[in-house]
Amino acid sequence: MSEQDNKLAITEIRGELKLINQKIDTLTNNHIWHLNRDIGVLTKILITVSTILFSGLVTLLIKTFFM
Repeated sequence: MSEQDNKLAITEIRGELKLINQKIDTLTNNHIWHLNRDIGVLTKILITVSTILFSGLVTLLIKTFFM
């Protein structure tokens, strides 16, 4: 390989590294934020459903044993 070929290969590698860096940046700044938000929404839904089921169970137990 000549010096010109080496410089061209280095330039290609630098371009690929910049692209990889951009993709990692997009992943960390955008996608992870959205996943975190979605998990938060799912957690709120799970807590709400669990609370409703628990209150129904308590109501059933009270009606069964105390009425």
